[in-house]
Amino acid sequence: MKFTTPYITITNPIPDEVKIYYSKSDTTIKMVLLFILLVLGVFFIITNIFLINMMLVTAVAVFCILAIYLIYTKYEILAENVPQIIINKKGLQTVNTRFLSWADIMNEKVSHSVLYRSNNYYLEFKFPGGDEYICISCLNVKQEDLTTLLRLSIQRTI
Repeated sequence: MKFTTPYITITNPIPDEVKIYYSKSDTTIKMVLLFILLVLGVFFIITNIFLINMMLVTAVAVFCILAIYLIYTKYEILAENVPQIIINKKGLQTVNTRFLSWADIMNEKVSHSVLYRSNNYYLEFKFPGGDEYICISCLNVKQEDLTTLLRLSIQRTI
């Protein structure tokens, strides 16, 4: 028995404007892990403050200060509600660049770099005033989705 299906075309229209923000869930998870490390560090300092090994206690104190700083920067990211990338049918804007029309943007691509075990993805493009290189690994978009969105947005203008 043979089944035939007609060709089905599914169109998923892209919105007129897409705003890409920092990933709130990723930032929250990192904040919680840093807070747990901070609590463990403070506990270690309190329980070992009277021991002879003050060098280790000092090192843990420095790491606790670093954890407090990182928690603060993650909190700023959570509190800040500014889009990092705005893509629409007329052009593109990032947090570092003004609005650029698609005619002004050249060599746009999503690139990949590996540093030890860390994979980072970047949005790269050139424009008449310079180059833009923005990390998208901590944003609420996957690199495949951003590549598709860029390609479809540019095709809409042609």
